Amino acid sequence: MSGDAKRVMVVGAGIMGGMHARAVASRGDLRLVAVVDSLPGAAEALAGRLGAAWYTDVGDAIDAQRPQVVVLATPDWAHRGPFEACLRGDVETIIVEKPLATTVEDAEAMVRAAASKGVMVLVNYSNRCDPLLVATRWAVEAGLVGDPVYLDLRLDDDVSVPRGLWGGRSREWAARSSPLHFLLPHLVDLAAWLLGGVRLHVRAASATSRVLPDSLDLVEILGSTPAGTAVRLKSEWVRHSSSLVEFDISITGSRGTVVYRKLSGPLAQPGWCLVVEPSEPDPALDAFIQRVVANWRASVCVSRSSRTDPDRRMSWVQVAIGPTSGPPGFAYLLDAAVERTPVPARWKALGAGPLPTGEEALACVRVLAEAGRLLRPAAGREGPARREAEG
Repeated sequence: MSGDAKRVMVVGAGIMGGMHARAVASRGDLRLVAVVDSLPGAAEALAGRLGAAWYTDVGDAIDAQRPQVVVLATPDWAHRGPFEACLRGDVETIIVEKPLATTVEDAEAMVRAAASKGVMVLVNYSNRCDPLLVATRWAVEAGLVGDPVYLDLRLDDDVSVPRGLWGGRSREWAARSSPLHFLLPHLVDLAAWLLGGVRLHVRAASATSRVLPDSLDLVEILGSTPAGTAVRLKSEWVRHSSSLVEFDISITGSRGTVVYRKLSGPLAQPGWCLVVEPSEPDPALDAFIQRVVANWRASVCVSRSSRTDPDRRMSWVQVAIGPTSGPPGFAYLLDAAVERTPVPARWKALGAGPLPTGEEALACVRVLAEAGRLLRPAAGREGPARREAEG
């Protein structure tokens, strides 16, 4: 560990906090100095394994350890209090678990307070850093799918997540959250980022509540972009699956379609595929393939197919990308903290825009809040409920 390693504090000693603390401790340019959790046993156990001090109060830890970087991994509804407590001392960067907050009021206050102190805020939407999602953005930017027409994202959890992921606290935590704030933030962020940082407009939202006693089971958002791309975002956490998580991404355009099955369930296999109408020559496709191979050391399979219908002959080019290699997504956020920029060197080399900032995360909270406003009349009902935005 170098002598000028930045001092890091992790707030929250649960599943994500433990992962982040271990990631920090594995680096030579960062030093884990403190772990904070309201449960003394959890804080002490995690800190003890990693050679850090432990605390139950964020303010006490800030005063004693003077961290430069704070990783905030508390539950999604409990971000603002510890966030504002961290805006003291020598804190330069705060990395927050998604979503930034569960209300627009909290998110705006957090972004405003951080800006007044000159503190950089990043949010852990690290799906952006998945090599095949970066490749998906490249394909869209290169015009390989043509004008994006329809974006369909699905992220589902097995029912064991709300019922037992957090042990004895699972029912309490699930009751204070839902797919709207636990899963859909990933999709709202990805939708905007994959399409080049566009603003999403919520046109309708629907939900059901029949399986879990204290939470919504499923939420679906229908929206659009200023350019007219239709967007469907769907998440549930009552799925009975052979996998803990299922994650599908699809973008259809005027020339082609990208399909990425990131995490699969029954009767499906993970994989990434681009299908486009043929063009000879196709320098954009050739450049895309070269970029994927150069950055991810991945195998790329290109095949050409056709079929003849009664009225015409149809042809297409299919591009499949094999397994990729790259650093974990959270590593780029830690790079950003070390370099004090949302576009650290390793990430900048990929040409995929900035890492998720507080301002972008605020835009995500606004989308979720609009969906929540449409869903509010459904609170407490059994069965499906759907409402469309006016105008």
